[in-house]
Amino acid sequence: MKAFLVHPIFLWGLRLVLAGVFIYAGILKIGDPLAFADNIDQYQLLPDACINVIALSLPVFEVLSGVMLLTGRFDRLASGSIVVMAVIFAIALTSAIVRGLVIDCGCFGSSEPDRWSAWWALGRDLLILAGAGWIYARKLRI
Repeated sequence: MKAFLVHPIFLWGLRLVLAGVFIYAGILKIGDPLAFADNIDQYQLLPDACINVIALSLPVFEVLSGVMLLTGRFDRLASGSIVVMAVIFAIALTSAIVRGLVIDCGCFGSSEPDRWSAWWALGRDLLILAGAGWIYARKLRI
């Protein structure tokens, strides 16, 4: 199993998938910053003054991180950035779940919130965290 996890083709594929996820998610949010701001507000974690700044800047940061990971330039910086984002997202989602909030995570645009969407988003986020952490740890240079 370890040989598979360190194989250059596996690492390249993992990098490609993570880059695609962050580029896609960022572009969706850039296209509708108001909806993303509403999603951020649902978490009830930040003061109103911060929400618009984050709604406008985070998607650009996601796209840039994805592009850097995709191109292989600064891949360690990109995977480290994705790890940090995934940790922050996991904390926010866990906070929402613990407080019983019914939210749409806002990860891939807006949709109708339901009881399980935060749980699914947290599971996805933990997979992203594991993948980006693995790439970061491997100092991938393909």
